[in-house]
Amino acid sequence: SLDEIIVDNKYLRINSNVEELVRSIEKIGIINPLIVNKKNELLAGGRRYAAARQLGLDKVPVVVVNKNTLEEELISLDENLMRASLDDVEFEGALRRAKEIYEELNPNAKTFKEEQDDPTADYTNKEPSFCEYYAERTNLKPSIIAKAIERDMNCSPKVKKLRSQKEINTSQANHLSKLQKKDQDEILPYVMEAPKPKIKDIVKGVIDVGVEETVKTIESTPPLASDFYELRNACKKLKKIGAKIIAEQLDFEGDDIEDIMKQVTEAKKVLNEVISRYNGND
Repeated sequence: SLDEIIVDNKYLRINSNVEELVRSIEKIGIINPLIVNKKNELLAGGRRYAAARQLGLDKVPVVVVNKNTLEEELISLDENLMRASLDDVEFEGALRRAKEIYEELNPNAKTFKEEQDDPTADYTNKEPSFCEYYAERTNLKPSIIAKAIERDMNCSPKVKKLRSQKEINTSQANHLSKLQKKDQDEILPYVMEAPKPKIKDIVKGVIDVGVEETVKTIESTPPLASDFYELRNACKKLKKIGAKIIAEQLDFEGDDIEDIMKQVTEAKKVLNEVISRYNGND
């Protein structure tokens, strides 16, 4: 009976949009049973529960599991991660908690810390890490899962809140996560206003000389158009690529070599004009 199911689980997505699911259940019924524990507490299937309520169903199919508290929490988290439309911050928080439970339930698994500290070590005698386990169940790479967990671990609550509100993006959060949480909050206004290529320099400044000195430098430096930072970063990349081609004496086989050299020559011409304009040299 739907009335016997107890809904008291912070991971359930009861209030999510279920209109499409309602239409599906009207046509073919509930294919995947709801999951409850021995106390009839709902562990997974919050949207199916909400749809059944909306349709006025008296009974629903369930699977009753008999697990310990951590295993039950992991079931709820897994349902959330696999099917619910979480925002980025919620998703990363759920991943981190799932990682903690997975490692507690699997003491012989390679830990997240081991994986990050020494990824080349021999862990053949250990069970898969959480990142490897979850990657097998999704289309996400272990490195992406690890980065998401790191963001949740390292970002301050204020950074997470602003990210949930779409006031800062993932790239900004990645840079800020390299700092102490207190420093993140102090430098945050300057990062939010800075052009994208400048953010890396701001964070490096905080690491090298602290927040106070970095802020002094920012406030005493005239604003520079973001195009100049992009030009600098593009030139760094071009320099690296060119050095590799020369060092490895790479050969190019194909019909596009003429066009490639044309683009390189035109880029050189423009760069010479920039140098002449801002350095006063030929």
